Amino acid sequence: MFDPDALSRIHFSTDPFVFGTVEGFFSETFLASLESRLEKALIDFIPSRITSPLMTFSSGEMPDREFWRDVEDALTAEELSSSFYRKFGVDWPEQFIVKKGIAVHVESQGAKLLPHTDSAWDPTRSPSGPFKPCVFSLQIYLPVDLDDESLGTCLYEKSTDGNFLERRKIPYRRNLLFAFRPGPQTFHGFDELSLGGRLRTSIVVRHNLFPREMLETLRKKMAARIQVRP
Repeated sequence: MFDPDALSRIHFSTDPFVFGTVEGFFSETFLASLESRLEKALIDFIPSRITSPLMTFSSGEMPDREFWRDVEDALTAEELSSSFYRKFGVDWPEQFIVKKGIAVHVESQGAKLLPHTDSAWDPTRSPSGPFKPCVFSLQIYLPVDLDDESLGTCLYEKSTDGNFLERRKIPYRRNLLFAFRPGPQTFHGFDELSLGGRLRTSIVVRHNLFPREMLETLRKKMAARIQVRP
């Protein structure tokens, strides 16, 4: 599914925070199949379900559900997750567990994502609340409906007066993986998108914290998606 050498090709940067990118994450054979299914969904399925400029679809909500669940299984597998954790120094307190999952992100005309960190430092996020903090996040760009590298994720630095300064932009490039360990300074987002009738698409994989007392309940429902402290 993905290039077995992909993790050895991670390019790390520290400006404005530590993140990594991988060019050509999925194998070309699998990528062709993935793009074909996504293109079909953008014609037959997704447009009638767009109710907001920012939409997410879980693997279970997508057509070809078994295919997307296989993608989720591969991208959340313990071996792959542990490899990422080692490379990015991911850890978390023992009173929490991690639940992993993917979503297909679809942005349309006017979409805007304000700077945010995804992390437990964000006061709106709590392992017991509706918005879970994230210990690891990655995004794989799949520009099947448009090809414009300027539409990637912006990385920001928060100034002392509370304003956000754009420091760099990850190019919205076919089959590029962008990953980071959320922390108090990992501000990212994007300005309002001018897409016309086109759609910006990607896969996002999030590793979210949940209270450890939920371990057995979650394991009964989705054992393959749960990971305890490394």
